[in-house]
Amino acid sequence: MVLSEKSLYNTVISFIFITSVIVHIPPLIIRRHAIFISYADTTSYMEDLNISNTTKLYTLLLLETEPKHGYQIIDDLEQITGKRPTTSHIYPFLKELSDRDYVKTHKEGRRKIYELTQTGEEFVNEQISSFTKILDAALQDKITECNHCKCKIYGEGHKENQKTYCCKHCAKADQN
Repeated sequence: MVLSEKSLYNTVISFIFITSVIVHIPPLIIRRHAIFISYADTTSYMEDLNISNTTKLYTLLLLETEPKHGYQIIDDLEQITGKRPTTSHIYPFLKELSDRDYVKTHKEGRRKIYELTQTGEEFVNEQISSFTKILDAALQDKITECNHCKCKIYGEGHKENQKTYCCKHCAKADQN
């Protein structure tokens, strides 16, 4: 199977997400066309903040995409995970983030909008960098290169004359 990098990540997202539900491996985080595996013990910041579950991690990543009010976060988490978190899962964590200056708030009507601060963005980016390294290491052994066009191939690809190609067209072009 030949996949673009984005398609490869989407395929891996689906596979690992389904697997994570069955065997409880760390779930994936989707951020701007990339994925990340969440491990709560990747940095001292995570331990210090006691991000002990994926709800907290998803909350941070949702805030990284745009400012949101609490119920928006709850609705988005329900869409992502299929389970609706309670306010007792979200609001104490948002208060903790605010107390640590990772988020700032402002009012829009009756709603309090939460937005990552520069420190909060740096924190999220540090976590994402850690997750990217984990994912890259996990995928490295599964990716080969087309002998002709040098594109990345996830899986077996098209085999001919003991060479691997992304498609039969590259195999034919390589023989010419």
